[in-house]
Amino acid sequence: LFLGAHVYSDVTRFKVVRYGNVAGSRGSVFEIWKDAALAKRTLEVTHPSATRFWLPVGDAVDLVIEASRVDGSGRLLIPTAVSSSLLTAIKAVAQGSPYLVTGRMGRGEKFHETLLVPEEAARAVGRPFGWEVYPDEPPDAGRVADEFTYSSDTNPDRIEDPEILRYRLGL
Repeated sequence: LFLGAHVYSDVTRFKVVRYGNVAGSRGSVFEIWKDAALAKRTLEVTHPSATRFWLPVGDAVDLVIEASRVDGSGRLLIPTAVSSSLLTAIKAVAQGSPYLVTGRMGRGEKFHETLLVPEEAARAVGRPFGWEVYPDEPPDAGRVADEFTYSSDTNPDRIEDPEILRYRLGL
């Protein structure tokens, strides 16, 4: 909706950021799990092999600030982020607290997250923070391959060591 709004205004500039789960933000699953661990309740995770993107709160803020600096309107900014299985994520928080794997995905919940799909990759350019998706034809420099997908299960920055994930996210 916001990305398409840029065609209706010559004055207002519209930009959108897209990222995964922000560790340390209100409502983050990490905060929910931490609260459960402190209350000595069993932590719950849906499917151990499902994967998610994780971003420290400072990186999320930096991306929003970067979006305010980008020229043009109708742009989508997507950062690079670490990802992990949900089992690794819950182990990073549990630290000895009991946890239960329910094996049930929520209605409409995806097994893996995808932040950049091929239809957008055709209009994307690589940037130091990740990718910038243009509303129409992007500049040639730094263009992403049309078939590129950025997904949590195939992410080159996927972490499956709970200690490293805890450290990278500042948990």
